[in-house]
Amino acid sequence: MKQEPARNYEEAVSVSIALGDLAVIGHVLFPYARFVRFVLPPSPERGRTLTMVEHLRRRIADVSRGGKEGELFPLTVAELSIIDAALRNFVANLRQIFPPSQERDGTIGACEGLRGYLAASFSPREDSDEK
Repeated sequence: MKQEPARNYEEAVSVSIALGDLAVIGHVLFPYARFVRFVLPPSPERGRTLTMVEHLRRRIADVSRGGKEGELFPLTVAELSIIDAALRNFVANLRQIFPPSQERDGTIGACEGLRGYLAASFSPREDSDEK
């Protein structure tokens, strides 16, 4: 994945994420960590990814326990990348394991909507004066 030059990998953006959506992210990070641990070959990058996943899961758990609805949640580009990969992995597994149904497709749609919302939060915003 080519990185946008306008964003630093460690730059943080505060995103308003519903507590329910944060809980979903926390839940999909667990199987994603297992995927990274058992499917990817050992490497320094794998170790960094696993460390970031665990740190992100702890932050989400802390906010889920005591956070307020609509509270801003800071994410770095690296964390967004991990969340995006975890959601993509989750959706791929849903498609592979479960036959098409209204519930499965609704869950997939919700996950893809969350991915789109998070990606838009990191997109450069145009001023309303510009055309």
